[in-house]
Amino acid sequence: MAPVSGPTQPAAAQRALASIWRAIERLEEFPNLGMQTEDAELRQIVVRFGASGYIVRYAVLAEARDILITRIWHGREARKTDDDGLA
Repeated sequence: MAPVSGPTQPAAAQRALASIWRAIERLEEFPNLGMQTEDAELRQIVVRFGASGYIVRYAVLAEARDILITRIWHGREARKTDDDGLA
């Protein structure tokens, strides 16, 4: 896949960021929307964007009635799992 270049790259980044923010705002209203992860304290949602998307991992802070975003990454990013010794 060829990298995106020229004036479309900043526009795509802005659209991706807007999609991620909309998803996070939805979490404020529906904090249990995401699926549970291997860590019972964390949940995650997939934000669709283009051919892939972004994963937003978060914790629900029930006492504070808030959410804490712990990680955001691109869905095509090659990530090692905790089983590999890396997060």
